[in-house]
This record gives sequence, C-alpha cells and structure tokens, in this order.
Amino acid sequence: MSINRYDDAIREAYSICPSGETLVDTLEIRHPDKESIFIVRDHIEFTACLETGQWVDFQPLAFDFKLPKSSDTGAQSLDVAIDNTNNHVAEYLESVRGSLKSVTLVYRPYLAKDVTKPQMSPPLTLTLTSALITTAQVSGRATYADIVNKRFPNDYYTPRRFKNLR
Repeated sequence: MSINRYDDAIREAYSICPSGETLVDTLEIRHPDKESIFIVRDHIEFTACLETGQWVDFQPLAFDFKLPKSSDTGAQSLDVAIDNTNNHVAEYLESVRGSLKSVTLVYRPYLAKDVTKPQMSPPLTLTLTSALITTAQVSGRATYADIVNKRFPNDYYTPRRFKNLR
C-alpha cells in the first residue's frame, strides 16, 4: 500500500492555515550555464526571498503540477505543465538542449503574508528527465535523481584503457 505523504502534508497545511492566508506556488527552472527562470502561479509579479537570502522577482505564468507521491517502488516524480504563451520557457529549454548538464526544477511554496522564506525547507529540487514542447504548453517530468542516465559501473571499459579487451 502506498502512502501519499505530500497529500497529507498539504491537507494539514491547508487545515491549520488561518483564514485569509493564501498559498503562493513558485517554480524555478535552473541550468548551470544560464540564468534561472523564476515563475509564479498567479496573474501578477511576486517578489520573495529565497532560502539563500536572495530576493527575486517571480514572473506570472500559468502552470500546473502534481507533487511526487511516496510509493513502494521508490520512483518519485513531479509532473509539470507550463503555459507556453510567451515561448520564454520553451526557448530556455531549447537553448540548453544537448547540454551534458541537467535542468533542475525547484518548487517553493510561500504564504502571501510571509515572503521572507519559502514554506518548505529545503525546497523541492528535482532533475528534469523529459519535456514536451507544443505551441500551447511545455510539459515535463522531473525526478529526485537522474539514476537512469548514470553510468554503471562508473568507468567505461574501453580497449584504449583496458588492452585485454581487444
């Protein structure tokens, strides 16, 4: 039987949250070779402080997501769909296509009345493993670790390095 801890945690947060308190969902799309994109699931710009102490402006852009579920298999992933009306996210992902470095998604929930820190510590940081870009949206899946693309064993056994393989 699978236990969905994220759903329980979200239900608990909503149940104890004072009335009038609004949860603000934000997403950072990060690649080591480019400046990050910061978006907020809202219609207006949102300024907040990251866990590092840096203040950033999150740009309004519609997106939807499903938080990872706990399961017996250990495989956990975040499914995300981002509106592609301005092509900003699509162009960002296209520009890093073919890079050996991974794209990372960072989910941070904030309370509208407390923008001094994310309400999840540490924020949920996942590696983008697949993406589909259409004219309407950019959708993708991110996981905790990109285990599928890791080399195993850690060394490549090539004839150049290991003469007996010839």
